[in-house]
Amino acid sequence: MKFSTFPVLALGSDIDGVAMLQHQGGLSREVAYQKNTLASGSEVHANKEVKEKLDQLSAAVNAARNSEDPVSAGSLQEMFATFSNEIHAFLTQETGAAESSFNDKVGKHDECISHHNQRTTDEGDVTLNKEAVDKARAKHTTCRKSEKSWEDLKTSADCWHTEMEKADMHMSPDSCGDIRALKERLETDAKSYHDLAPTGKKESCSLEQMELETKFCDFRVSKVGQCSGLTQCVASVDLASLKTTMIASAEEKRGLWADVEFQGCQISQLAKPGTVCTKEIKADKFRGPWDNEIPQLPGCSTDNVAVFPVDTACEAWRQQEYHFEVGEYIIPAECKHSCPTLPEEVSIAEGCEDSQDQCSFYNHHVDACGKYDTDDFKASENCCKCGKPGPTTTTTTTTTTTTTTTTTTTTTTTTTTTTTTTAATTTTSTTTPPTPTTTTAAATTTAAVAAAR
Repeated sequence: MKFSTFPVLALGSDIDGVAMLQHQGGLSREVAYQKNTLASGSEVHANKEVKEKLDQLSAAVNAARNSEDPVSAGSLQEMFATFSNEIHAFLTQETGAAESSFNDKVGKHDECISHHNQRTTDEGDVTLNKEAVDKARAKHTTCRKSEKSWEDLKTSADCWHTEMEKADMHMSPDSCGDIRALKERLETDAKSYHDLAPTGKKESCSLEQMELETKFCDFRVSKVGQCSGLTQCVASVDLASLKTTMIASAEEKRGLWADVEFQGCQISQLAKPGTVCTKEIKADKFRGPWDNEIPQLPGCSTDNVAVFPVDTACEAWRQQEYHFEVGEYIIPAECKHSCPTLPEEVSIAEGCEDSQDQCSFYNHHVDACGKYDTDDFKASENCCKCGKPGPTTTTTTTTTTTTTTTTTTTTTTTTTTTTTTTAATTTTSTTTPPTPTTTTAAATTTAAVAAAR
């Protein structure tokens, strides 16, 4: 806001000016209403000018107290009315601008939360990756149980075969187990493994293990990306710092307005001696959305992916993941897959510009590039963070062949001289310079020609 009629005291804020005013015998003669505007710029600069005007006003009040001029109080009150109205309008406008700026940041802060939550919806990539891990884990576990039943049956069958070769006629071995019960157990466990989604069997449980560990690594990338994306996004918005700044600015405005009202009271004292003036800061003035709590961030933890298959031994992962009941399952002795290094910050092609609004999601969730593609949207084609190429410069060379054609136009002038017995024709041709073709015929006595024929 600009102060269209912001009053400026002729005496200024220096003591010499006040002394000069007092010497001239009255404040009212020296109050000048000059066209002036508060310098446009930062709010800090504006508040500084307000403070300077308040200092001038305070000096004028002190000068008026020592003056016997009865018009001084009235002049100051008139000036103060304009001053206070414009200051209040200015501070109110600054508060409105601050609200707009703060609300814009709140919107960006909320967008950080929305992008985080998007990944854990029913169709979010983190949710889908976690479901894939759970399915792979269950499939691998049932495979290891069926594998154990198969090995127990095979061991028993081998035992029976070996022992029967050594056994006496009509005798059966006592240490080879109940092969019929073992067969029934295998059939039950094998069916459970086959029927568990996704239905079917792999050639070995090691392949199921590799599937599980691969799926877990995918889940780890998405989960870490989700949490780090939220943290980075919120940090880039930095709503907390803006809140602190806005609160301090609002407090300064309340202090300035308290000073304005205090000066107004002191001016009233000139007309009504005995008026008691106290400076009161009103807590309800110039409040804004920064006085509310910052929208709470959702909890996001990577504890469930802190242990992962990292090498062949991967003892910590095996202890965490394959703690099967001994005697019921085959327990893996090594890992079949190692999680790759987490993606680092990607570089953006020079001059690249996002071409779709949804690209803002990938600014802090690069690992999700391609996970939300549709027939109408491809992140790699529209979003710089996902690898969209920058602008390319195409140079086209055109060869132009110019054919020059020279046309010569012949001008023919025909002169005909006719007598009663002969006819003579003289023709003159000119080729330079080219001109449109022109023919001129001169005939003498057309009637005579006709008579001669």
